[in-house]
Amino acid sequence: MTQTITNAVVEIAEVVAGTTGIKAPQANPRENVSEYPFAMVYLLEGDVGSESEGWIVDLHNFAIDILVPREWDLTVSLPLFHPILDTLKVVLFQEVAKTGGGAFNGSIDTFSNLRIMFLPEYNYAGIDMIGYRVIMEQVKLVGTL
Repeated sequence: MTQTITNAVVEIAEVVAGTTGIKAPQANPRENVSEYPFAMVYLLEGDVGSESEGWIVDLHNFAIDILVPREWDLTVSLPLFHPILDTLKVVLFQEVAKTGGGAFNGSIDTFSNLRIMFLPEYNYAGIDMIGYRVIMEQVKLVGTL
């Protein structure tokens, strides 16, 4: 089966939605957001190569940005992120530990690690936000030519 960037983004968003309490993580971000915390999932960067004839291997970094409006009191918004980040790191690694190729509904083989970055200033659709970026590094997608 050929794994695609589109399927990977959708499945990562579904894992985020099913485990963090974020109601609607966006695999296709919208211009207007009304529910917070808001999360969006997207391809940050990647490499495509071929390990052998007839096969391609993608190693990509996918970002999960979790955001709230910057106008919120920091004593409220920052502690809100901590349980989300704690849960997210566990469930993402649990997902690739599934046996039988079921990781992310078969859309991802594995990933190497997570990098978490604080976003003190983030403008999304004209709204100043604050949040965290969780980067799934070296996400492996395999396919046939």
